[in-house]
Amino acid sequence: MPIAPDTGTPRLACDTDNPFADHMVCDMTEMWMDVMDDIAAIANDPDLPPTDIVIVGDHTPPLWTRSGRNAFAPGKVACYALKARTNRQTAHNETTRP
Repeated sequence: MPIAPDTGTPRLACDTDNPFADHMVCDMTEMWMDVMDDIAAIANDPDLPPTDIVIVGDHTPPLWTRSGRNAFAPGKVACYALKARTNRQTAHNETTRP
């Protein structure tokens, strides 16, 4: 995913109160938050059958500043796994009464 400054939903105050040592890391984090929100919406879709979702980075983030690069472990990528629950209940299921 390319880093496109100021394209993520602004929630971290990257321009005024940046919680990171590097502005590009802040921009990238806002973009990742948008992606994770989209994935959460997909995972919570009541019409989706139980599905495992795996998110894996394919390279170290392409950051040009030393402070940005130092925020990540060289040669390591992030991996997140969302495991489907076997007892998933959906909003459209109805309970029948005797």
